[in-house]
This record gives sequence, structure tokens and C-alpha cells, in this order.
Amino acid sequence: MESEKAFEQLFRTRYGQLYVFASQLVNDHEVCRDIVSEAFADAYHKLPAIAPEKQLSFLYNLVRNKCIDYIRHETVREKYVSLYEKSYALIDDEHVAEALLEKEHQLETVKEIMQEMTPKTRLILERCLLQRKKYREVAEELGVSVSAIRKHIVTGLKLLRRRMAKKSE
Repeated sequence: MESEKAFEQLFRTRYGQLYVFASQLVNDHEVCRDIVSEAFADAYHKLPAIAPEKQLSFLYNLVRNKCIDYIRHETVREKYVSLYEKSYALIDDEHVAEALLEKEHQLETVKEIMQEMTPKTRLILERCLLQRKKYREVAEELGVSVSAIRKHIVTGLKLLRRRMAKKSE
């Protein structure tokens, strides 16, 4: 009980002083509050073992070290943000638009090819590949065997590969 009151007294009398110290190192007031609060939280169990004349020095060291850790972390974060921005800037908008058009063209080609399939093969491909249903589920829905579903999938995919290969030539 005695140590809690002493800690509370130390907190009340030295918080502002440590906050000012932190704000000289870090220019963000909210971060300074967090740093000083964390320093006191870390020191709560350690301070009773430290001589009273050395406790303030101990708290200053904690705050200084937490400020340094914060600055290091921010430096690394800023470096990664900068690298990300540079790499993102390297992507040419024209290439992105071109890639999107190519994907759109491929999708239209797939739709055309699927229209050439038998209705049952098209239905099975849509349910298994687009709706991600299991072969067994589709087989039960349609009242056919799982091997029949596999046969339709193989047939549909062969047709897709063949026609896509012809389109890309």
C-alpha cells in the first residue's frame, strides 16, 4: 500500500516533467503521452527495488529509450512507405490499362467458348468452377454420378484450352 502511494505521488509530480522531456525528442503530443505512460507502467514493479534518489534518473532513461525506439520504428516505417510509393509509381498506368483490357478480352473469349458447350457441360462447369461446388454436390443436384461430372469437366476444359490456344495464335 505504501509503495502504491509513493508511486502515485511520483507519477503526479514527475509526469509533466517527463512529458516535456519526451516532447523534445518526439514532435507528436499523443505519442509523448503514450511514451511517458508506458514508461511509468514499465517502471511500476521495478521502482520499489530502486533507491529513491535514482528513481527519477531511471524514469528519464526509460522515457529516452522509448523515444529512441519510437523514432527508429518511424524511420523504418517511412522507409518502407517510400519504397512502396516508388515501386507503385513505377507501374505505368498504360500497362495496367492494357493488362485489364487483356483480361477482359480473355473473359469474353471464355464466355463465347462456353456458349458452344452443351447446356449440361456448361452448367456443370459453372457450378463446379465458378460457384466452387464440390463434384459430389453437383452430382446430387443433377442426379448423375460423380464420374459423369468429372467427364463433363474434362470435356469442357479440353474445349476451353483448345479454343484459347487457337485465339492466342
